[in-house]
Amino acid sequence: MRPNRIASTVEAMRNAKLRLGVPGAEAAVRGIASSYAASRWMARTPPRCLIDALALDHILLSHGLGARLVFGVRLSPFAAHCWLQSPGAVLTGTSAEARNFTPILAIG
Repeated sequence: MRPNRIASTVEAMRNAKLRLGVPGAEAAVRGIASSYAASRWMARTPPRCLIDALALDHILLSHGLGARLVFGVRLSPFAAHCWLQSPGAVLTGTSAEARNFTPILAIG
């Protein structure tokens, strides 16, 4: 993803989630996330947190389901991370990774 497109992509996801209105059913969200993770190995590119979170978010939205897109940072050493989460689970990446970052923006 090009850096100059991140803001417009995030804004489009925010608008899609507002139109959705209601968060998705936890079991359905986890099932789709599980299928996404199981098929991720077929992609020829290495995992990238932002791309994976946006891809799964897009898939969930196409099914009328919602999840929270979270951006986080840590200071020492500086790093940024993005993940998708439902009320009960981290859907992209791992919860251990997410715990290493302080959320600075959550959408959904």
